[in-house]
Amino acid sequence: MSKITRRKKEIEFDGAKFTISPLTYDQVTEHGEMIRQYLESKPDATKLTPEQHKVLQGITFFGICCGLNNADLDGDGAVTPADLAAQMDDVLAGKLWRAIFEFTGMEVPSEEEVKRRLTPGEPQASS
Repeated sequence: MSKITRRKKEIEFDGAKFTISPLTYDQVTEHGEMIRQYLESKPDATKLTPEQHKVLQGITFFGICCGLNNADLDGDGAVTPADLAAQMDDVLAGKLWRAIFEFTGMEVPSEEEVKRRLTPGEPQASS
């Protein structure tokens, strides 16, 4: 049993209801390290390979699992990445990830920005 009470929030997307909690400091650090390692692999920004997609999915699922499991510390069991892969579609995963990271207090790119970054094509000019 946890000695610290965690913030929790009920959310609903298209009829699917969840209780989420923010990531802990340690989880945010681990998530950041996962992203750093991914970026150090110098991914091609114009085309997402199947391997890159798998790595990004793992990073996303890590965050979702943390947010769901933190809300259910004394509950009926941990949500795993395998559970998410078997039971969740990309749209719901994206919405849940965004809600958890916003609740954590992290800046998240807009849905349009994510789509722009992942859409193959001409690199965008920086301003």
